[in-house]
Parts: sequence; C-alpha cells; structure tokens
Amino acid sequence: SFVFCLVSFVMPILFNICLWCDLGGDDMARKLGKLMDRLMWLDHETGGKGVPISWALTGQTIEALGRVSPSTLEAIRWRTTSKDHYAWDKAEIVTSTFHSSLLVQPSVHDDRVQDSYVNHFVREDVKRTNKALHEYLDRTPRGFCPSEKVFNVFSSHVLSSEGYDYVIIGGEHFGSDSHGQGNKGQVFETRASHLKVLVTANEVNPSNFARYPTAESYVDDIIAYAHRNKLGRVLTACDVDFFLNNVDEGFERLKWIYYKTRGQGETIRFVNSGALVDSAFQSGYHAPLCLEEFYLSRGITDPIRFASSWVNAEGNLEYINHKRGEDARTYLEAWENKRANGGNWDALNRSLDVWLNIAHTVFYDNRPEWLNFMPEHYNENLAKAWDRLHEA
Repeated sequence: SFVFCLVSFVMPILFNICLWCDLGGDDMARKLGKLMDRLMWLDHETGGKGVPISWALTGQTIEALGRVSPSTLEAIRWRTTSKDHYAWDKAEIVTSTFHSSLLVQPSVHDDRVQDSYVNHFVREDVKRTNKALHEYLDRTPRGFCPSEKVFNVFSSHVLSSEGYDYVIIGGEHFGSDSHGQGNKGQVFETRASHLKVLVTANEVNPSNFARYPTAESYVDDIIAYAHRNKLGRVLTACDVDFFLNNVDEGFERLKWIYYKTRGQGETIRFVNSGALVDSAFQSGYHAPLCLEEFYLSRGITDPIRFASSWVNAEGNLEYINHKRGEDARTYLEAWENKRANGGNWDALNRSLDVWLNIAHTVFYDNRPEWLNFMPEHYNENLAKAWDRLHEA
C-alpha cells in the first residue's frame, strides 16, 4: 500500500494562490494589468516585495498586456522572481499554452493520434508562449498551469523538454477533505520526465466569496484545513476573473489575505508556487513522491495515459462537448495520417496554426453558456483548418 509520512507542524504551512489568466481582450487585460501592478508594488516604499501570487498567464495574455499595459511588463521584470534568481516571497509568472489549448485531447482515444497532438500541436503552442515570455518579460520557463488543469503523465515530456520544472494540476482525484489525507500537501514527480507536480487544494477555493466573506475567514480555514489534513503545503487556484469584476475590491481581498497570513507568526507563510517545489529539497518538508505509483495506489490502471482535470476527476468525459470532441478527433486523425504519409509540411503547419485557435473549445465546465462557446469563431477556424489540411 501507498504510505505517506505526515508532516510535522514545526515548520510553517507554505501557502500560495495561483490565478489563471487567459485574457486576449484589451479591456480585461487593462484590468489585469492594474490588479497586478498594485499587488506587485504593495509596500515597496517600506521595502516590501509585494504579494507572492503565482500569475498563470497564457501566451496571448502576455501579448495583450504588452499592447495595453507596458507598466505591468516593467513591474513584472522588477518585482517577480526569476528562474536564475529565485526568491520565495516574490510574485512568480507561471505560464500555459499560448491559445489556452489542452495538454490532452480527451475525446481522442487512439494513442497514435494523441501522441501526434501532444508532440506537434501542444509543443508548438508551448513554444509560442515561451517566445512571448522571453520577448515581453525577459523570463525563462519554470512553472506551468495547463488550461482547465487537463493533464496526463504522457504529456509531461513536452513540458520538461521545453524547459519547465513543474506543473500545477487539479486535486479533485487526490482525495477529499478528511482527517489526515495528506495527499494534496505533497510534491509529486513523474518518473519518466522528472517533472515536478503540484496539486491544488480544491476544497478551499479563494474565489468562494460566499463561504469566505472576509480575508480573515479564508486564512483561518486554510490553517484549519492544513492541520486537519496534515499538510505542510497548501496550493489554491482559481480564475483571475473573479477578482477583475471590481478591481478595487479584488485588490483589497488579495491584499488582506496576504496581510492576514503575515499576522500569523510562524503558523503560515504566503509564498509563490515555485517555493512549494523547492521546499521538497529542504529540511522539514517531504521529498517528492512518484506520481505514477500514487495513481496505481488509487486504482488508476493506466497511470501514463490517465487524463484528469478540475471538473472531470474520473476521466469520464462528463463535461466534454461531444460534437466538438468528435470534430477534434476526426481532424487530428486526418492531420496525423497526412503527416505520416509524407504530406506537405508547410501546408500541415498552416492547418495546425489555424486549428490551435479553437483547440481549447472542446472542453467546458458545467455552465450551459460554455457548451457552444463562440460558435462563429469555431466554425470559421474549423473550416479554414480543413481547407489548409486538404492542401497538404
């Protein structure tokens, strides 16, 4: 059986909030820039380093910030940690695919086609984000937060080979909030690629304003949750949109969460998500555990191909748009057949470029408005992708 050694609470609880940001529109990007600026420069007059939030930016979000908020790009260069000069208590830029495309296409069950999608489509989208990360922010990859937290072990080799050290995934299939579960406070590692894996504590979501009306109530529950489950690390995550409806209120909420953790002495420490990974190599916190072995202990028979997400822990496609899923399967199969049979590479790449614009639209959460997301955009790009594929 799989056995955890539970953490001693001599060390502080390491706590982080990761905010997912996929904002291609200029208006929302301006709001994001304003929120980031204020949080990164918080208390700088007195030597403060700002709030160590991990900002998970898609490549198109980085480009949008470059268009509308150059001051934010400057703040990121000055006020966030970097891979070469890492600091636990500064904000961190975590990235994702450029177009918010999924690491795995959940409707594709042919390993040959899935491998082609990961090795060509996913890799290309990650490369585009890395290019934006370097050109706009002067940063190199370290942490990755996949769209919809869709992840499987097979896709990890692309992230590792493109320079990433760790990935953030949903904790829904790691157990529920119960005494001593321990799972969601661990740092995991994939055996093949040695990519570190951080797991979100999905039960204590920072966007649950109804459950946590004040910052104080949220931090109090984080501490209780960690003690109840014997966790030395608590990683939380949500969409940044919840804090952009009213930027002033969003800023106040996140600021006071930070101040509340600072007022707890050595009980809890607000750090960036990379610090959670680093802690696995420091005295007082547990070393990385093998993710594949953990999956096997949970009854997952294929730990390499098993695909999870934040709303689809069982891998049962409950939230898949099945019509678009079939569109994706048919297109990707045709693309791989063309490639394998020596199709024109330029035409294949042109088709890939267009299809990546809709790669994220197969998956949606349980809100009805996402079921048929952006139909005109979807139909136009799907038709263009097929036209260019026929040229191959």
